Amino acid sequence: MKGLSGAVLTGGRSSRFGSHKAEFIWQGRTLLEWALSSFSSLEDVLVIGQAVQTSARVIKDKKPFAGALYGLATALESALSDRVAVMACDMPNLSAAYWQFLGQFEADIVIPKNKNEQLEPLAAIYSKNCLGLVQAALSREQLRLTAWWQNTDALSVRIVESAELEPYFSSQLFLNANYQEDLAV
Repeated sequence: MKGLSGAVLTGGRSSRFGSHKAEFIWQGRTLLEWALSSFSSLEDVLVIGQAVQTSARVIKDKKPFAGALYGLATALESALSDRVAVMACDMPNLSAAYWQFLGQFEADIVIPKNKNEQLEPLAAIYSKNCLGLVQAALSREQLRLTAWWQNTDALSVRIVESAELEPYFSSQLFLNANYQEDLAV
């Protein structure tokens, strides 16, 4: 997909998981390999966070273990494209088809809702227009991934409802492996 970079965030402590998530082997591949495979159609792919073995560009966290909003800022600063698909490394069910589906929507933020109607900010697309607001939130130490854009008219936002995703994707699309047991499904 032209005009879209991909960024996998790997900078968490993985304290609940018990080992570094990106390197955990699930169904024959590391979680990082699953994440990178979802970006197989993209020319610019970054891994943001801890140093890992990969052929993708690895950008170290500027402020290690400080939260995903720092990872988003780094992705927006480092990506070659104007829009960046951003995902956590512990979401192995995201696919190239998923990113293609989200990529059809033109907005500064394209963010889906899961089956529980909660936003999934680490399975979303952000434009570089977001960078200033992200940096401002970081300077105020407001680190919630959805708080920095909720009360602004400066950005266009497209929320993709779970009902829009249901015909095309599994109910396990947003599987998030906080614990190793989460991967037993």
